[in-house]
Amino acid sequence: APMVVVPKKNNSIRICIDFSRLNQSVKRQIHPLPKVDYELGQISSGKFFTKLDANSGFWQVPLSEQCRDLTTFLSPFGRFRCTRLPFGVSSAPEHFHKRIAVILADLPNVIHHMDDILIWGSSRKEHDQHLKIVLDRLRKAKVTLNEEKSDICTTSVKFLGHMLSFLNNDFKLSNDFC
Repeated sequence: APMVVVPKKNNSIRICIDFSRLNQSVKRQIHPLPKVDYELGQISSGKFFTKLDANSGFWQVPLSEQCRDLTTFLSPFGRFRCTRLPFGVSSAPEHFHKRIAVILADLPNVIHHMDDILIWGSSRKEHDQHLKIVLDRLRKAKVTLNEEKSDICTTSVKFLGHMLSFLNNDFKLSNDFC
């Protein structure tokens, strides 16, 4: 597969590989994303919020040995293959979302959408208890987080295109900032 290097806003680079031929043969896994309105409707009791961002989400999913050769790509430095799920494989979003869903299964006061995870509590103590459980599970699963894109224990947070806040004894959900 051909490769191209794209500069990112933070002055790092993103390696993009054209997996269009591979994607023609990929069998998509059915793991639908939850509806945003449904997810956001669950958090009206929130007073304290933490938003976590999984660092380079897809790259945190290891590829099985038999799948690695399918991701072979050419670069100016030779031929390489991925050992982790690369961006550009059509089934990558479902695999990543399912992995996070399994890790966070059955946890109250937690929702996730791709690489964004939101934890909330109606008190600081409740929030901190939920946050500790989430962080423990993510650590055990070896999911790393992007500190720069995460917000820890705030009364307002941007999540899924909405501003969530608890101000003046009232929960507010708006998309005014978009």
